[in-house]
Amino acid sequence: MRILHVWSSDYPWDVRVEKVNRALIASGNSVILVARNNRRLPRRETNDGLDIWRMGSISFGKLGSWINSVSSFPAFINPRWILHIFCVCRNTTPDLILVRDLPLAPAALWISRLFRIPIVMDMAENYPAFLESLRETGTLNSMDLLIRSPTLARWVERYVIRRLSGIICVIEESVQRLIGLGIASDKIFLVRNTPYINTIPPESERNNADLTIAYLGLVERHRGVHELVQAAYESRRQGKPLRIVVVGDGRGLDELRHMSIKLGVLGNGVELLGRITNRDALKLISNADIGAIPHMPCEAWNTTIPNKLFDYMSMGLPILSSNVLPLQRIISETQCGLIYEWGNIPDLMAKIEVLRTADTRYAMGRAGRTAVLTRYNWSKDGCNLAQSIEKIAIKQRVT
Repeated sequence: MRILHVWSSDYPWDVRVEKVNRALIASGNSVILVARNNRRLPRRETNDGLDIWRMGSISFGKLGSWINSVSSFPAFINPRWILHIFCVCRNTTPDLILVRDLPLAPAALWISRLFRIPIVMDMAENYPAFLESLRETGTLNSMDLLIRSPTLARWVERYVIRRLSGIICVIEESVQRLIGLGIASDKIFLVRNTPYINTIPPESERNNADLTIAYLGLVERHRGVHELVQAAYESRRQGKPLRIVVVGDGRGLDELRHMSIKLGVLGNGVELLGRITNRDALKLISNADIGAIPHMPCEAWNTTIPNKLFDYMSMGLPILSSNVLPLQRIISETQCGLIYEWGNIPDLMAKIEVLRTADTRYAMGRAGRTAVLTRYNWSKDGCNLAQSIEKIAIKQRVT
């Protein structure tokens, strides 16, 4: 098949988009990627068999970058996106449209109906709940409050999901949510966001002077990284060595830096490294003793799964996670880490104390690594993806 993959941001790079493209191409499909273009890259490009069609860049002096960014914002009914998807569809005549997440799903849905081809959404997150979590934690700015309404997003989602040919979910809890919204189970397919087996690093000994807990990902209030900073402060106050390494940026990074300075732990127990390349980030994280996922339990996190869980597990890191439902389920099933109650710093400190024992960390890390090698890997999920897309296309042709 020729598959038109609609992605709302610049490409490269996004880890799931890349894995999806590679899996579809490896199974014999041709993939055309529609992408944003804030970095003003070439409008047409072929990369590892992927045909990339980016938006044109608007040149208008110093205002050009701002105009280009605002006009290409992935809003539900952005006419620029509708026109771009239509033009690429007309020129490439795809057999199926695959759209990532909700923001561009309405535009892609309308184009699919115009060309009478099936459409599938790769639902990596519960977008309405994600917006709700940003609003609850005060992360949305004044412009966001106007154009990123959780109520509107829920209405749009209900409109879209009933009209899709199929939906791909990243976790079982997301599947159950959609069934609860009235979507037939035979339209829902599970494709987790797992790592490649051939990129799993060999087991290595860790010789950190201080117990090192690493966090990889965006830094925002609802991701709970501030609790790790608080743990560093408490450990220092108790005279127990603890090192927190945060790799990633985001809207909450400055706030986290100010908090670390105020508590006197920045550079003295807390390292904020900002954003670095994915390869370098994974290499750095693999040298830590523990992988942390301190996300705030809420509807958004209870219906998705962060990439970092399987990345940590593949490295043989024991997991220290808050009590988010999918994380709690997988960690309990595989015995690869410990769960603490989010917002309960004494409980967090107690779990860190358990993980100070090297034998405990090794056993949990080994269990997680084994689970990735045998079950949670892209060799399995990539095949599930290709088979799911094929089933949806066949079913559409029959009906």
